[in-house]
Amino acid sequence: MKYLAIIVLTFFFSTVHADYVSQALSSINSMGSNYIEYSGYKNHFYSVKSGQKEAVVIVTGVAEPVLKYWQLTNELKDKYDVYLWDHINQGKSMKIKKDIMYKKVFIDKFSTYQETFNNFLKEVKPNYNKVNVISHSMGSHIMLRQLLADNLSIDRLVLVTPMIEVKKYFIPDWLAKFVLKTFFKPTDWAPSQGEKNVDASYLTRSRENFENYMKLLNEHYPKQISTGVTAGWLLKSLGSIDYVLKSDFSKINTPMLMLTGGDDSIIKSDKATQFCNKMANCKSHQYEKGKHQLFLEMDDIRLDVYERIKAFLIN
Repeated sequence: MKYLAIIVLTFFFSTVHADYVSQALSSINSMGSNYIEYSGYKNHFYSVKSGQKEAVVIVTGVAEPVLKYWQLTNELKDKYDVYLWDHINQGKSMKIKKDIMYKKVFIDKFSTYQETFNNFLKEVKPNYNKVNVISHSMGSHIMLRQLLADNLSIDRLVLVTPMIEVKKYFIPDWLAKFVLKTFFKPTDWAPSQGEKNVDASYLTRSRENFENYMKLLNEHYPKQISTGVTAGWLLKSLGSIDYVLKSDFSKINTPMLMLTGGDDSIIKSDKATQFCNKMANCKSHQYEKGKHQLFLEMDDIRLDVYERIKAFLIN
């Protein structure tokens, strides 16, 4: 009986993985694959368009290709034209330094993220009555920079586990910056980063959802896998966080929805909520048991995230 149970469970989980991958491939293959150039940078984006009057742009976090959001796209595509934005040096977008391995996330200056996105947004916006953005982690941080650059460029903004303040475990910023500048080259792996992905339990309570996603990447998009950030990226991100925290958001009235996880190991969720509370038009919700990857969380959380986002975009 023991061996029969193992065989049954093995078959069950392999079937689950196969269903996820086949559905993902069907969705991704139906998307338009496009590139846009700006100031020497070449960004990739997917699109799913059916002539809607409103658009939603999905902006990914660090070290992930935007194809991760194929399920979210399916939730939205009947009411919105959907665009999925690959940051520079991630997904299918251009690598800034071709002499470093593709698994490393590197950036020359943090403003590059916002400037390349802003150029893309200016191309898309004239075609719609409204352009909304759903962003995750680093993507949310970049969208806050976007609002500082142009406070009317986004009609509604969703911030999911936003990179506003990161957990450094009592290491002060000045010390972290000193160590990164003194002992690391910009293209070196940042401390604790490397060629292997972190364990699923660090990011989500749903090992199944995480492993389904990684199976999709490993089997079909291995060159889009990023496993961590460089010392240069980390140094630039700390500087950008300082910039956002010290900036004046008083003139920004863009409706925002912030979703955080109470068990997030990467960002300071409480600090993010406090940031939201200071904004003129920001509402927040925290999933007490949620971790950083809410889009890969247990289905009770993941599906609720979808519903809250859809309700926010309609209202």
